[in-house]
Amino acid sequence: MKPARTTSATPEPSNPPARELSAWRFVAVFGGVSLLMDFVYEGARSVTGPLLAHLGASAAVVGVVTGAGEAAALGVLP
Repeated sequence: MKPARTTSATPEPSNPPARELSAWRFVAVFGGVSLLMDFVYEGARSVTGPLLAHLGASAAVVGVVTGAGEAAALGVLP
């Protein structure tokens, strides 16, 4: 048989309320995220050609691959 459940004299600590995300903080956070994404995206685009050349691709292959990537980006993105 289980003993009866007793309650303690001190109340249990409740979870603190969640911090609200204000509109300006939301804009600042997502602005920072967008900035970091641009750094990564532009950095990756700038090293594509040299990376292919380092891996042994000819100049024609580097040109075709980077040109196809640029055309796809221009065709997909508005």
